[in-house]
Amino acid sequence: MKKIFTLFAAVMMAATMFAGEFGILVNGKTYFAGESVDPFEGFDQFLAHVPVVAGDYVQLCDAGNDYATWAVDLNTASVEGFTRNGDKYNVTVSGCFDFYIKIKLGQDQLYIGPGSVDCGAGVDISGGQGGGQGGEGGQGGEGGGGSESGKDYNFAFIGSIGGDWNVTEIKDEYTFDERGRWTGTLAAHPQKPGAAYVVIADHIGNQYKTKGWQGEDAQKVTLYWANGFEDSNVWQLPTEQTLYIIMRSCTFKGEIEVERVDKATYDAYTIDWGTQGVEETVAGEKAHKVFVDGQLRIIRGDKVFDATGREIK
Repeated sequence: MKKIFTLFAAVMMAATMFAGEFGILVNGKTYFAGESVDPFEGFDQFLAHVPVVAGDYVQLCDAGNDYATWAVDLNTASVEGFTRNGDKYNVTVSGCFDFYIKIKLGQDQLYIGPGSVDCGAGVDISGGQGGGQGGEGGQGGEGGGGSESGKDYNFAFIGSIGGDWNVTEIKDEYTFDERGRWTGTLAAHPQKPGAAYVVIADHIGNQYKTKGWQGEDAQKVTLYWANGFEDSNVWQLPTEQTLYIIMRSCTFKGEIEVERVDKATYDAYTIDWGTQGVEETVAGEKAHKVFVDGQLRIIRGDKVFDATGREIK
């Protein structure tokens, strides 16, 4: 696995390496690119013009980083109708709005104001995009779209763990090792003695959740890339005891199967990462994304694909 980064560090790195590729993702599928605008009060800013309707949800999105999504606090001067809910914002209004993604060390914000111009059409990244490799698999949360091995990513438990209300960043003490294993002791949720509630996050910021409630008796569960699917939930784990947990399988923006085992099994275990990624099976060609005349293009070798994975001749 790669060197561990917190989610914040990954976001700040993206701001440096992929300036201008921040935008807004609507309902997990339609991407509206932001453009870099003048700094304001010490914030670097990216502006996206986004149409929404009541009932939508929106997320911050980094197109240059496999469409990683996350959320930050709303600037208090934002218009009404948007409420942060974990890693997304629920929408109760309709119209065109200006989204200012405001980046400052340790103080990232999102300001949403009335639309200053007409909103154009976004780019649909849902058509086979799953895993960010241009046309491999389906929409993440709906059955797992990722086909890329998780080998080159870091994964960690987050949630109501360690006695904290809500651990939202990858932390060393909750991170799976290169053999797909984690061991440790969890403190209880502040209001639930004996119980910790976890999901998994990767170092890019994607979250993986259960489909439906997984209570204290669940020894083995599957978590899915939480790309807005219904009934996403958590895995309850016991506290104040040493836990031994292994990944039976793991795909990036796909599915992660984890299991509680005994110490002997844990000590002997090493995950078989396999060769699940298209990048590992198609002559080692690495895909990368560019925007041409405002449209997403995916380039692999001498071939060019649109956002749905269709080759452009």
